Amino acid sequence: MNFRDVDLSSDIKNRIISLHEYNYGYKKIAKKLEISKNTVAKILEPVGLAREDGKRPDGLTTFPFENGKSLIWDATCTDTFSAGNILTSASEPGSAANLAETLKIKKYGALSHRYILAPVAAETSDFPRNIQRSPHTLSQKLDKIVFEAFTKTREEFIPVSGPLLKNIASKVARMLNYSAFKGSNGWLEKFKKRHMLSFKTISGEKNSSDVSSLDMFFSKYDEYVKEYGLQNIFNCDETGLYIKRIPSKSFVSSDEDCFGIKRSKEKFTILLSVSACGEKLKPLLVGKYKSPRCMKNFNPEEHGVSYSSSKNSWMTSEIFITWLTITNEQMITQKRKIVLLLDNASCHKYIHLSNIELFFLPKNTTSLIQPLDMGIIKSFKSNYLNALLDFTLYFEDVELQIVNLKK
Repeated sequence: MNFRDVDLSSDIKNRIISLHEYNYGYKKIAKKLEISKNTVAKILEPVGLAREDGKRPDGLTTFPFENGKSLIWDATCTDTFSAGNILTSASEPGSAANLAETLKIKKYGALSHRYILAPVAAETSDFPRNIQRSPHTLSQKLDKIVFEAFTKTREEFIPVSGPLLKNIASKVARMLNYSAFKGSNGWLEKFKKRHMLSFKTISGEKNSSDVSSLDMFFSKYDEYVKEYGLQNIFNCDETGLYIKRIPSKSFVSSDEDCFGIKRSKEKFTILLSVSACGEKLKPLLVGKYKSPRCMKNFNPEEHGVSYSSSKNSWMTSEIFITWLTITNEQMITQKRKIVLLLDNASCHKYIHLSNIELFFLPKNTTSLIQPLDMGIIKSFKSNYLNALLDFTLYFEDVELQIVNLKK
């Protein structure tokens, strides 16, 4: 069995420096794996590096292929500038070779004049019985299956944690009879680094988004813009605000123990409203008490904030309707009519108003199109935190003073 027995493209033939050397090398491969002309399905395109002196590459690698087949290939070069193993798979003959070639040229472009790609690979109809799958091969297969499982899981918007990934990997290892596999934290960190995964907080809304209703919404929105103008298109939304909570991270001295203070749980709800042109309406703060201790001798209205209270410091329908009514009266005074975009929260009840047109977002689309959720609320909280720290730390006669936030 040699390369003359198969139909190789002229391009591949031109890449072969010494056909005799490669025929010799291939015979050694066939003998080692106990494969013959009858069991070799086809010769694949180049997957290995050859030196200019024509010596064949060494370092054979095997890994399971599709439909019960296995692929035998070489992905190393005999040179001090070793390219190492190229980890890839093929969905059709030649694709693995093309990708390997692309990766090597990209990674070792400066050395390309020293290397010539050459075909040293075969697709067999069965895995050689006397050749055991190497841990390196099984590791590649496990990595591929686990990542495919991860991708499929996230496509269904199901949260994936570190322990879940390790559990999946352990199950796959058992399926592959990969007894040497250890689903350790080290493996998990390397897996995350290889596939550039990061651990983030998920909103829990996009999965149920009613995307089909967006076309109708935007059509109506365009009509409102033409009729009212962007300066009269407002959006309102609520968010929770821990008014005394300071950051949990800090710069520390190298020899300092990382201790802090107990974090405050005093939480308010704040309603923000802003127009498409950046005009802001007076925020509404909702607390738990009618006269909270932190507002003693303090009138929020004098500082551009309205205040109300509810049992759990949440927004209620009554509080929201009162805010709408007051805002409507302000629009009447200004002889102005506006459109107010809002989500379908249970506290957002529809009422007819003379100068405010309530325009509800389609159900479950807040994460997609709510303007205030596109970074405005996040920026507000960041600015508030900076202002809180500035308030906490101040100088008096060049001496730093610290406000006790517990009071």
